[in-house]
Amino acid sequence: PTFRWPDEEAIKTGKPYIMENIPKRPKFSPWRKEAIKGKYLSSLAVPLTIEEKVYGAINVCSDRRQFFDEEEIALLVEVSSDIAFALRAIELEGERNKLQENIARSFESMARTIVRIFEERDPYTANHVRKVAKFARLIAEEMGLNKNQIQGIWIGGILHDVGKIGIPEAILVKSGRLSPQEMALIQTHPERGYDILKNMDFPWPVAKMALQHHERLNGTGYPMGIKGKDMMLEARILAVCDVLEAMPSHRPYRPARSQKETITEIEKGRGKKYDPKVVDVAIKLIREGKIRLGETNAS
Repeated sequence: PTFRWPDEEAIKTGKPYIMENIPKRPKFSPWRKEAIKGKYLSSLAVPLTIEEKVYGAINVCSDRRQFFDEEEIALLVEVSSDIAFALRAIELEGERNKLQENIARSFESMARTIVRIFEERDPYTANHVRKVAKFARLIAEEMGLNKNQIQGIWIGGILHDVGKIGIPEAILVKSGRLSPQEMALIQTHPERGYDILKNMDFPWPVAKMALQHHERLNGTGYPMGIKGKDMMLEARILAVCDVLEAMPSHRPYRPARSQKETITEIEKGRGKKYDPKVVDVAIKLIREGKIRLGETNAS
């Protein structure tokens, strides 16, 4: 074949290609004309190859004849190998990111399916988890968490009450005050949720979020009574969002609380029960109208 540049020869053969006297070599027009115009007399083209894959070539020119000796060639081959390795790493990162996006979409679809199952037996919980997930995503974004963390927190919000699937429907939708025995059963849902989610291969700690979302910084939460740094950030965000959604929403066993009462609750618990930074961001978003308490539906 007729090649237009020395790079093409290097790519085709997979080996370094040297032109020791460009003016006397009638090859690679119009590249040769441009090289002569630039007063170049010799050139060395080296392919960018790794794992039998060629990404291109680099071509170095000199204004001296026969400039490229074995040492120069070895140096340029080493440089080209480093460049090819970097290009391969970038390519693999792109493939990995695409795979992660596909996996994330699959988990999102699964989470939405679980919510639809909820809706059949407990519409209150279905709407609750949607709104908690929405609030959590807004707070995570405002806190500057990365895209992967934000996505994980949204999934965690959708699935944080999945343990209620194991609670009798009659208790979940009961009108009137729950008995101590019924409340104790309700309070098993974080552990039930953890047991459901722990063996699913999520790329985020979703099972742990479900387990910890009713914990409190001062150790007064349940089911384990953990405190402080033992409570993961995602669960701290979900804990506040759970309160923000639940209090101003109507339940069969109690009327909705006002926005003022809800904000007072998280302000009183700031730094005690609830993470202070999460509370501050939540109140900011409420004041700005980005988090709307007491809405019937969540998008």
